[in-house]
Amino acid sequence: MALSFELESFGIKLILIEPGVINTEFVKDLVVPSNKYRIDRNVEFVSSSYECEKKKSLSLYGNVVDKFLSFYYNAMSHAPHPALVADEIIKAIASSSKSENEATPLRIAVGKDSKEYSKLKKELSDKDFHELLRKNLLR
Repeated sequence: MALSFELESFGIKLILIEPGVINTEFVKDLVVPSNKYRIDRNVEFVSSSYECEKKKSLSLYGNVVDKFLSFYYNAMSHAPHPALVADEIIKAIASSSKSENEATPLRIAVGKDSKEYSKLKKELSDKDFHELLRKNLLR
């Protein structure tokens, strides 16, 4: 948020939009090598040849990627439409054009997950927040 202070003297208001998981084309366009990881885009396990292939893998963190993909594919299938982010951007622009006396938010969390994580980030220590993310994202 330091940039907001730097730009303020030039009459520029900075607003940070923090979307959570949003249902975009990202998953459709994500390139994941077949049989490299256990999970496919449909959050289904791939063939049993996976264990044999995994042993040949050069990836030292294949298990971490498996867990993340499982979380991410599932989250994307239940995520809100990108229009939610666009609506918040339009509201932020309208808010920033109001008079100086009216408060302009510096940070806007978009989506249920982003709002929850933003709240927890404020309430928890860095260590506890990191542990929470590790447990939730890499189960």
